[in-house]
Amino acid sequence: MPDTPTTDRRHTVKPTPDRPAPKRRTPVIGKRTELARYTVAEGERILYSQRIDGLTRILDRPATPGRRAYLVEDGVQSTEELDAIVGDYLEQAQRMNMPPLAITLADRHQDAIA
Repeated sequence: MPDTPTTDRRHTVKPTPDRPAPKRRTPVIGKRTELARYTVAEGERILYSQRIDGLTRILDRPATPGRRAYLVEDGVQSTEELDAIVGDYLEQAQRMNMPPLAITLADRHQDAIA
């Protein structure tokens, strides 16, 4: 078998004189912008947008530390898309009285068959 470099989750390609190790790039992280606040049974939560390496992400974080944060959407392309996602997310949160991403697939399956 030829001696060719491979990569997988456990191994990385070893640097050689011909192929130096890739330089570690520091991510470009933009300012976090508050989009909306909402309150559910567990307390107040905040939706933020933030650009990371040129991609806009929507995050759902608790207003006070101690609860789980959620990545709502990654790679939002436009203001219209952002507004639609936030509006839908807030509507679901109000209806469910919990962060929409807090529900598990098992819970969704139970709701579907009930």
